[in-house]
Amino acid sequence: MAPMHDLVIKNALVFDGSKAPGRHASLAVADGCITAIGRDVGPGRREIDADGLALAPGIIDSHTHYDAQITWDAGLHPSPELGVTTVVIGNCGFTIAPCRPEHRDITMRNLTHVEGMSLDVLRSGIRWEFETFPEYLALLERLGSVPNASSARRSAPAPWASPPRRRRSTMARAARRCRRGSPTRPSCARLSARWARPGAASSC
Repeated sequence: MAPMHDLVIKNALVFDGSKAPGRHASLAVADGCITAIGRDVGPGRREIDADGLALAPGIIDSHTHYDAQITWDAGLHPSPELGVTTVVIGNCGFTIAPCRPEHRDITMRNLTHVEGMSLDVLRSGIRWEFETFPEYLALLERLGSVPNASSARRSAPAPWASPPRRRRSTMARAARRCRRGSPTRPSCARLSARWARPGAASSC
């Protein structure tokens, strides 16, 4: 007798991420893991007919501009609706951390030019519960997000550049986040090798 799965997605055009052509198959999930892919995988407590639809691993968006939006929109719309399950922030040369209170206004005004965002939206939306980059990461941990979120690196030094010891601490935290979120990216590998301490990869 075939095992009962938690979830079975039937009749999908499955792309497995290996660059192989898509194939029509069903997919079974149990205890949060994919347990079978094939024509007949057995019954499921919940079954979805995906005929006419594609089924694929979640997309990793390696260049996003959610640095501000992530503080007020845990859904990070519209990325999940487009199949994105992991976003990488902080890698486009400009972000909102570190930032002291007296620099918040100019930072938001920069975003209106660089990102085309509304100043009113930024002023009402950004949760300025941080000054340093580690405090920004801690805020994101507390808030959570629907897709996975990884900070690849910190921004360029702020005008009030922190002392070398603080910069080293900031870079180490960014490297650890990077190793956890996108370990195969060359920039992440270089950053991690230089800054992350052994055994500290999960202590973000």
